[in-house]
Amino acid sequence: MRSLHIERSARSNRPRLALAWLLMAACMGGAPVAADTGPDADDDGVADAVDACPATEPADLAGPDGCAICSCEGDADGTAWSSHKEYVACVREGARERRVAGTIDAARSRALMRRARNSTCGNAALVRCCVFALFDDESGRCRIMTEDACEALDDQLFDTDGEADVEDAGSCLPNPCTF
Repeated sequence: MRSLHIERSARSNRPRLALAWLLMAACMGGAPVAADTGPDADDDGVADAVDACPATEPADLAGPDGCAICSCEGDADGTAWSSHKEYVACVREGARERRVAGTIDAARSRALMRRARNSTCGNAALVRCCVFALFDDESGRCRIMTEDACEALDDQLFDTDGEADVEDAGSCLPNPCTF
């Protein structure tokens, strides 16, 4: 008789457990994936209608309000990253938390990790270098390197009508080397 009472009790708590799970997901990262609709101009995973920071950088992991949690410039407290590895770890942990909360799916989590790994974040000595095979190309290839290396590559490409332009810090994904 006692096991039957426990089973009935567990069944009657299901709605409460579901509500608790939804509230936890909302607190940890916004609405569930299915509810996240509408245009997202900065591709941070937060619809423009509720995005408090509409120009989040592509390499930055955004919170439920659309503002960066792991900014390329530094952590949430504004402290600069000590290394690229530390920055990538922040993105990995933030993506994992949002994935567990159900606010992003596996594809979005992988995309965030690719952007983080293909960035200058956490390494002030590196820049994004846009390499164009020809001066009038509309799209170039983004490469991570030192500013001196990018300028040397520009000198080298000059004789073949190409160029290499130094870009600021950030990710090469999506490609910033387009006009």
